[in-house]
Amino acid sequence: MIKFKTNKKYSTSSICDSNCHFKYEVTRKTAKNVWIKGSQINGIERRKVYIYEGTEIFYPLGQYSMAPSIHATDEVK
Repeated sequence: MIKFKTNKKYSTSSICDSNCHFKYEVTRKTAKNVWIKGSQINGIERRKVYIYEGTEIFYPLGQYSMAPSIHATDEVK
């Protein structure tokens, strides 16, 4: 399984606009949660980790129609 790593940055583009990018840094991680910081949120916030096709994911802005999801494979190099 591919998992998130602490102190790593992850990014994905918007479903609606490929020029809009969501970037977050994982500051802390447990088996069920990640703590993230990024430009769309204030400070550090906790998000639940889900498993999708053998990869950890989280929803930085909540779960709703067309919400961005960050996958552990979206690490910024």
